[in-house]
Amino acid sequence: DSLGIKQSYGAEERHGGKHVQWLTAGAGIQHEEMWDIEPDKKDKGKFLWTSSQELYQIWLNLPAEYKMSKPDAKLLETYDVNDSQQPPEGTTPVITSDGTITTVVCGEHDGIKAKVDCPTNTAIIRVQFAQKDQTTTWKHILPAAHETAILYIRQGAVQIDGQRIPPHHTVYLSS
Repeated sequence: DSLGIKQSYGAEERHGGKHVQWLTAGAGIQHEEMWDIEPDKKDKGKFLWTSSQELYQIWLNLPAEYKMSKPDAKLLETYDVNDSQQPPEGTTPVITSDGTITTVVCGEHDGIKAKVDCPTNTAIIRVQFAQKDQTTTWKHILPAAHETAILYIRQGAVQIDGQRIPPHHTVYLSS
């Protein structure tokens, strides 16, 4: 990009747990995402990029006082949380509990706070249900300051207030 930053990240083993890029555009940056086409060792050298990679970009509008801040990009690494310990800087806490895997990119879940510097009152949380054929309940208490929760269902389905939400649908929940 225009700052000379070149980063490689993803869910594959070769990225060493670095799975999130946190980019602050601030005063301006030219930036480009490119697909990672390096084969994984466990994939026996096959290029799987055409069907195995997904990229989600979530854009947050910076508050006025941060609009001209210095642009920056950093990689965040997974950090397995045990016994309510707080994660170190540069990590996304991963909480495994009751058949779910919860990754906190920013914000807080169940008393565990992400260590990324987010200038807005936002939580970005990825929830993965471990068992596809089993009913699992996941609970998150929204902070009083949050007015909306947005859910995107990637695979499977979830049930909210008796309504089934299928894959590839977005749900907006009000306070």
